[in-house]
Amino acid sequence: MTNILIIARKEVQEGLRNRWVLATTLLLAALALTLTFLGSAPTGNVGAGALDVVIVSLSSLTIFLVPLIALLISHDAIVGEMERGTMLLLLSYPVGRWQVISGKFLGHLAILAFATLLGYGAAAAALAATGTEIGAASWTAFLSMIFSSILLGAVFIAIGYLVSALVRERGTAGGIAIGIWLLFVLIYDMALLGMLVVDQGRTISAGLLNALLLLNPTDAYRLLNLQAGSVGSVSGMSGIAENVALSPAALIAALAAWALLPLGAATLVFRGKSCEAAPPRRGLDGASGSFRLWRRRPGAAAETLCDDRERDRTLLRHERARTSGTQRADQPGKQPRADLVLLGARRRRLHDVA
Repeated sequence: MTNILIIARKEVQEGLRNRWVLATTLLLAALALTLTFLGSAPTGNVGAGALDVVIVSLSSLTIFLVPLIALLISHDAIVGEMERGTMLLLLSYPVGRWQVISGKFLGHLAILAFATLLGYGAAAAALAATGTEIGAASWTAFLSMIFSSILLGAVFIAIGYLVSALVRERGTAGGIAIGIWLLFVLIYDMALLGMLVVDQGRTISAGLLNALLLLNPTDAYRLLNLQAGSVGSVSGMSGIAENVALSPAALIAALAAWALLPLGAATLVFRGKSCEAAPPRRGLDGASGSFRLWRRRPGAAAETLCDDRERDRTLLRHERARTSGTQRADQPGKQPRADLVLLGARRRRLHDVA
């Protein structure tokens, strides 16, 4: 547990250095405040509470923005560190790979939760500061919306980890992450709506509709926050709620499953990934190439090898400096050959291991 917390703290510190925490918090706060003051104006005409209108506006904002932020901060969590070489350093410590995934997940989730609490909390505080009367039911719905928003972020953080564990290049992970965001936020609902219009209730029953809605975590989030009470009357989803027999507990369980299953799959894939030395490539200076990512062969040793070009150069410099002085004293006029001997020994060792 200590290792997990240490890795989580490292991720939070990196988020602070990279301005992820500040940028995400300011973005959510600015958009939430804008929606609060613009969206609560007509509440007197529709007969709904001001905070209920804010919940509908923020829920719609969350569906588009929180999954995108979660994927952006998680899509390179594994492959990015593999490319930079920092994952090798991290795995050299006595820490399990599942602890690396768990620690990163907690750290990124803490960043997203902090931004959501502060951004959406600022909107509610600003609304309360205007003297607007807010009922207890509206406050309960608002807290439920914040909790489910963090849970939705956890879902897409886990999906981002799975993508990051499956690919070998950071750019590929970024492209797949954007595609996943488009699929769940835009394409899936448009396709489902088209199916319902064409079907006209002939084939798609209520039970099948429930299953189709649970296949998309954003739909589960939307039903959880926009179908109940006065919020449902403002959002226009009260009619859909009559045909969908999904309780809030079932929707929360579906979101939790959407977070746990990709996270577990990412852990399994990451366990099968190793950083072994690629076949050496001769360069102008005779040094070998850098490492590549390979799948670990069944029965192969768990230890990893990394033939780093800079390490080769450092070893050559030290060996050349040591042997050249000795040879100049013993046999002046002969050039040192220790660098070629060292390179040949390293290459034979790497080929034997591979």
